[in-house]
Amino acid sequence: MNTDGEIVSNNYKGRLIETKIEVLLKENLKKQGITSESLLFIFGGKDITTLNLNMEPSDYISDYSPEYVSGYLVLKENENLSGDAFLNGLRKTHEDLLNTPLQVNVWIISKENYDDLIGEFTKLPDISNSWFEEKETISFLKLSITNV
Repeated sequence: MNTDGEIVSNNYKGRLIETKIEVLLKENLKKQGITSESLLFIFGGKDITTLNLNMEPSDYISDYSPEYVSGYLVLKENENLSGDAFLNGLRKTHEDLLNTPLQVNVWIISKENYDDLIGEFTKLPDISNSWFEEKETISFLKLSITNV
């Protein structure tokens, strides 16, 4: 909105599909026994002004051809958090996104600190790695999946 109260940009449709992709990733990791939250963004692709709000992520990918999905992924430390389980959840998400490149900055948080951190994290419209530097984290890694 500009200073005259006019809406000059609206990212509601884009955020809606990004949220659907976040839910998809969360569900795929949950099937592996991993608790997670994410903040993901879509980059590139066709103009989404005609986007159907009921569209599923795979239909969106087919119709709008985004270049990649990128963002932040927070994982809760637990006994199921193995490399294989984590990669299986990410690979499934990559497949569900019709092999669209997926890039994530991954932060692993202790069981004790996870709920408090997620309480803050889920309220943020945007984030950076520096936000995590002030938090108690266990580990950080960058992961990119470009081909299965």
